[in-house]
Amino acid sequence: MANAVIRLTRASGHYRDSLRSYTVWLDGQVVGKIARGKSLAFSVPPGEHGLQLTVDWCSSPLQVIRVADAQTADFNCRPSGAFWEVWRIFTNVSNYIELVRAA
Repeated sequence: MANAVIRLTRASGHYRDSLRSYTVWLDGQVVGKIARGKSLAFSVPPGEHGLQLTVDWCSSPLQVIRVADAQTADFNCRPSGAFWEVWRIFTNVSNYIELVRAA
């Protein structure tokens, strides 16, 4: 059986969280950490997978994706909102990190 790839890239130009890595969750399991300006790739079996990022008690929305044999699904992440929007750690904890599928 061929494998698929989920590739995650974190933007480098944002000050908020610049010194902190995001914990990467794939299918409910911690699979790594991603720092500012870095990329990670995960080989996964074809099918449906859940991808989410966390830092402290804040997170991105859960992204559920379906990948086929030999397919690569690219995602980009960054802090959600502007630097001064630190209020998100209290009011919008599940949208603190922006996680979107790349075009």
